[in-house]
Amino acid sequence: MKAGQLRHRIRIDAVTNSTDALGAPQKTWAPIAEVQADVASLSGREYFASGRDLGEETWRITIREIPGVHVDGTYRATDLDSGAVFDVTAVLESHTRNMLTLAAKSGTSHP
Repeated sequence: MKAGQLRHRIRIDAVTNSTDALGAPQKTWAPIAEVQADVASLSGREYFASGRDLGEETWRITIREIPGVHVDGTYRATDLDSGAVFDVTAVLESHTRNMLTLAAKSGTSHP
């Protein structure tokens, strides 16, 4: 892949489990790496549930392999320019050597 196609700067985060001051479990995100990526929207939908209008979009994120890091479906990606957060749902086999293709979702809620 040409470097010009990797025009988005994203941060890959892994979930970590910790406890708060009262001992209750708390989910936090730890940054793993900041990489260049190609982020493309594949599909979107809107639906009504629980008295709210909800929207969901499916994304394809292509990055170079990160040495020593095994990205899986529990990670998330954050676009550092726009602040958009993408929940990684799957890591797909890439047709290009040294590249990873991440299937991800993002969503919004409107009252």
